[in-house]
Amino acid sequence: EPTHSTTIGSITGTTTFQQLLDWGLSEEEIETVINEKIPEKNLAVRNYACQNGIEFSKLKDQLQTLLNALSN
Repeated sequence: EPTHSTTIGSITGTTTFQQLLDWGLSEEEIETVINEKIPEKNLAVRNYACQNGIEFSKLKDQLQTLLNALSN
């Protein structure tokens, strides 16, 4: 039978800020990476990066590193 646990995923172009929170990152950790308050939680990280002229891969790498540290 499948287990019903929260699986920490890999950040993709469709990953939202809410998913990052659901996976265990704190608002403070995310805000440290993006250097401001989380905008709307249902906004995709990639869309946020595009709107703010930030390279998505940089945000993705920093956030993924934080997520990976949670599962270790």
